[in-house]
Amino acid sequence: MLYTVMPIELVTGEALTREGGTDSQRRSETAIEGGIAEGRETGRGFVMTRLISTDPRMYLDRRYQPGSVLKIKTEREKI
Repeated sequence: MLYTVMPIELVTGEALTREGGTDSQRRSETAIEGGIAEGRETGRGFVMTRLISTDPRMYLDRRYQPGSVLKIKTEREKI
């Protein structure tokens, strides 16, 4: 049991969505050159929430900042 004055979203690291589920249920990961992008699919494209890479230069690249939109081809588009 955990007693805290902090919101549960901050403690667990999960944000509740408007649909009632958690953000982690809607997140996905995709491989990019030099690392892994974590985010979610939207109508605009893949919105970045996190970058996982061992290359420190990738963290300075504006294309991979949280909130940026990546144009990633889905399996259907590759066919």
